[in-house]
Formats: sequence, structure tokens, C-alpha cells
Amino acid sequence: MRDIITRAAAIADMVLPSFEDESTHFGDADLAACARRYGAEQGREVVVKNGGQDVLLAMNGVLSHHRLTAVTPVDTTGAGDSFNAGWIAARHRGLPPEASLAAAHDLARHVVSIRGALS
Repeated sequence: MRDIITRAAAIADMVLPSFEDESTHFGDADLAACARRYGAEQGREVVVKNGGQDVLLAMNGVLSHHRLTAVTPVDTTGAGDSFNAGWIAARHRGLPPEASLAAAHDLARHVVSIRGALS
């Protein structure tokens, strides 16, 4: 699994890992280590999600932490996928990184506020 993820990320322009998974499977010590492993310092666009907590954004080799609005989830099913969809759609529309983070977080926040897979 690690080999396939690493090979796929190596050819991607954008990588959107979840820190909990990355620390478990790759042993990343912190968000920055995760971003660096995915090539953030080589200019790859990396957004390290952190379970609703601050995210780390790597753009053009610069790493920055961004605080997200706290959310009390009803059902976390789809949180990461919806964040990814919001980020990709916003970037595709040409929005800057900060606006893309807001769009991604807003979509994920909406998704976790309603019952989904858990009834």
C-alpha cells in the first residue's frame, strides 16, 4: 500500500493526505514531515488534513499552518472526501489557496453536520 501511494503521489501535482492515516502507515511525526515526504519543498501542492484541526498547506515550497473553524460533527463519514472535493473544485475555478481552504472546509463542515452513513 505504501509503495503504491508513494508512486502515485510522485506523479501528482496535488496531494491531499490525512495526517492520522499518514502517521499510522508512514510514521510521520508531524504535519510538516508528512508534507515534506510528499514533495512540498519541490513545489508540489500539498494540503495535510488533520481531522478537523489546523491544516498544513504547502504551496511553492512554503509551508503554512491554517486554523479551521471548530465543528461538532454529527457523522464524520465523508469528511475527508468532501474536503478534497471542495479543495479541488475551488482550485480548478482558480481560487487562491486561502479561499480554497475555506471552500473545502465549508463543504466538509456541511457534510459532517448531517447524518450520512451512520443512522
